[in-house]
Amino acid sequence: MQKYAAPGAVAVALIMVAYLAFQSPDVATTTSSGGGSGGASGDQVDVTLHVMSQCPYGVKAVDAFTPIARKVGERMKLTLEYIGRDQNGELTSMHGQSEVDGNKIQLCVGEHASYANWLDFLDCQNETWRQIPEGWERCARQHDVDVDAVRGCVDGEQGTQLLRASYERSTKAGARGSPTIMIAGTKHTGGRTEQA
Repeated sequence: MQKYAAPGAVAVALIMVAYLAFQSPDVATTTSSGGGSGGASGDQVDVTLHVMSQCPYGVKAVDAFTPIARKVGERMKLTLEYIGRDQNGELTSMHGQSEVDGNKIQLCVGEHASYANWLDFLDCQNETWRQIPEGWERCARQHDVDVDAVRGCVDGEQGTQLLRASYERSTKAGARGSPTIMIAGTKHTGGRTEQA
């Protein structure tokens, strides 16, 4: 495993699998929204990752949770929110404009693709996360995401509004580090280093 891996996120993900595997299907947790249209609905565990698209820790957390989201289906809903700032109307992020663009792309794919295709897109894009936003069209086409719709979202006001709202949700949640993991509305307080 690489030095920047987020074993804490992987451990939380494994705990989620165990919890969901043994949870009675009629146990209600939360109802969630966001992070890919056409996703699961009803009673489910809401997992929100507050990340930055080019943060190595955030990428590892997303990579840990997407397979779980697929495996447990409607029992878990994964949502991504992004950490950044709105400085006098200009959206910024720690890793620069390429990360702002990557954040917008991921949000716009979530708006214009099915939940399953959004998860696949995230996995594809995270394979080359250092090059984000480059190559997103290849991942979109590979996973049946409407490139023109996403491009219109990213280049238009919709993408800016989605990212601004996401930044606000991360700020409200107190997310300052990527990843900040929220499970059923409760912040995971474990570390994000190899010692965690």
